[in-house]
Amino acid sequence: MELVYRVLWSDHQEDLFQAVEHAFQDWTGDVAHEVITVADEESQIKEFRRKAHGGNRTTLRVVSQENEQIVWVDVENENHNSDLSGLERPRELVTSLIKTSENSGGTPKRGKSEFHMLLPRPTDTNILHFVEEIFNSERPISIICIAQDPLHETGKTIEMARAIAEGYAGVSQVLFLDQGGLARFQNLVGSNYSLEPGELRIFPPADPEFRTVLAAPPIPASDMRKATYELINRRVLRTVQPYMLAQPLPDLCENALRLLRGFNDPSDREKSDRKNTDFENLLAENQKLRYNFRDVSADLEHAIEEIENLQEQLAKKDIQRREAEEWWIQRADALEASQAESEMKRLEMEKRAISFALNESIQNFRDEETESITSISEALTKGKQLLDHVEIAERVSTRLDDLDNNQRAKTWGRDIWKAFLAFEAYARSGYAGNFYQWCSSGNDFSWFSQSTALKESDTVHNDERLYAQRVLPITTEVDPRGKVFMESHLKFRGSMAPRLYFFDDTKGKTQKVHIGGIDPHSRWENTTT
Repeated sequence: MELVYRVLWSDHQEDLFQAVEHAFQDWTGDVAHEVITVADEESQIKEFRRKAHGGNRTTLRVVSQENEQIVWVDVENENHNSDLSGLERPRELVTSLIKTSENSGGTPKRGKSEFHMLLPRPTDTNILHFVEEIFNSERPISIICIAQDPLHETGKTIEMARAIAEGYAGVSQVLFLDQGGLARFQNLVGSNYSLEPGELRIFPPADPEFRTVLAAPPIPASDMRKATYELINRRVLRTVQPYMLAQPLPDLCENALRLLRGFNDPSDREKSDRKNTDFENLLAENQKLRYNFRDVSADLEHAIEEIENLQEQLAKKDIQRREAEEWWIQRADALEASQAESEMKRLEMEKRAISFALNESIQNFRDEETESITSISEALTKGKQLLDHVEIAERVSTRLDDLDNNQRAKTWGRDIWKAFLAFEAYARSGYAGNFYQWCSSGNDFSWFSQSTALKESDTVHNDERLYAQRVLPITTEVDPRGKVFMESHLKFRGSMAPRLYFFDDTKGKTQKVHIGGIDPHSRWENTTT
């Protein structure tokens, strides 16, 4: 049999033997068990043993002396497979016993460490107490700290902390730290033993020989969020188990074992055989525990040291990476800013030239500026960049590639650019009449009035299909729907010649001319197409 779980505590409740026996009988139910009572002049011992069930044998002992009472639970596994899944039932027995003791005023504790089923509040006093316990070299039980996760539901974290506090009663003290409590804990305990939001960290009992504080690596917040309670429970159990088993038995318990082993009734062969078997098992288990404890402690220390070295290297690499990233980002930003500044200066100069020309009515400027246009696409791009009072819809053309590939694309592009300049000059002028009247007034930038139509025919207005063809996109500042009926249009020359549909809002909210469509005439049918 291999010892896999051990819990013991001093208990001051009255009628302890009766209370423990009642709890054990409730727990074991109809499963066969043994009860042995022995005593000498100084001590009285009662042992309850439930035979192996699911590979585990559970033994409950109550030891009483003049001024001291101890409750002691051992779980042994007969398969030697280190499977911890069968410990839930024995831990339920421990929970039941400690609850009974608390409710009866027994004040269960081991050494100076009291057991509590309920989570203590993260007050300054409680946090200071736990920090002092962490550094207490004589502490016989583990400390488990669980920090609130700001990215996870607080209620679920507290629920897990409560489950751990109840499941590890008699083995550990559990402290839940909210955000404020975590900050106070970090300041008191120092960086080597701290934990981050959402993490769980276990502080096993200190090694009394070397008086070193032990701290297992924390369970990361990401694992705490995605793992089930069963997986977290298994990780906690595997961490605390070696230290739980390696704790030395109190003298009173050692004496009780000797008394139980010395119980020899020649007429009862079964009890005699059991005495000898238990004695040999205990010797073997004690020796194995010493080896395990030595190996686990050494491995843990080496692992912690290696983790700290790796964390230090990782921190240095992370600093180098961030510095490199910042350098490249700054360089890219500087280059992008320089390019953007140059482009803005160029556009600003060109806009100033256009503004000057429009304000001063310089006829030659229009012709010189127009000569640089080689396609309709270029006219659209330049209009969007340079003209403040002309708004061109994002998808103003559905057949732009066809228009640009036409042999007359350069002529149409230049004519459209002249039309854009006319719209800009008209909007800036504050002219009281409409665009057609402004063009007829003979301004240097005016468009051909004979190629301008402000109205569609009655047929277009009355035909739902023809009307819908002329409902074109516009800014929501003009119409909340983002589209409006446009009937004003400009005509151009040539086969497959485009039409330009626009909406005059120069007297409205935007004070702009809005271009809704530029496409071949065939896109907008009428009575002649």
